Amino acid sequence: TRSQTITGEHVFPKWLQSRFDLSNAKIDLLNGTSITYRQLKIPCCNTCNTGPLSRLESTIFQAVSGGYGASSSLDAHSWYLWAGKLYFGILRKELRLSRRRSARSAGSIVHEEGLKRFRSLHLFLQGIRDKHQFVGELPYSVLVCNLHDLGGSRSYSFRENLKYMTVSIRMGDVGV
Repeated sequence: TRSQTITGEHVFPKWLQSRFDLSNAKIDLLNGTSITYRQLKIPCCNTCNTGPLSRLESTIFQAVSGGYGASSSLDAHSWYLWAGKLYFGILRKELRLSRRRSARSAGSIVHEEGLKRFRSLHLFLQGIRDKHQFVGELPYSVLVCNLHDLGGSRSYSFRENLKYMTVSIRMGDVGV
């Protein structure tokens, strides 16, 4: 077995944190506590972090930087993989955080068994590494919307729904 160098992958990329001043902003977790965007990192092998994940982030960054026009031209699969990375990344982080953050022995926010419910998503996310492709009907839908850029802190929002496995994100004039 080869030894892999493990790095910290920012679930919400640095470019997004910088562009919308999110580094110290907080995101709510399933247990009702919150964590800053900059602290929301998960383990990742260096090869994936600097290779396929970096390429995906660059693709999304360019689309968002180009506004709605560029974002709506980007293929739905790239958006799906990126939104899935955010969604699964949050769950992965919650696997390592204590349910009662003041009591480490309280068990994690998300249990290993709970994360197993998302095996298919984890498998589908291997598409970031070009490990598969979908044939026929896609098991997801992506909608890219042209929004009014509300400016300031109102130009960004993120929501996810665990029950329905949905993600929505506002980035300036781009809604996904």
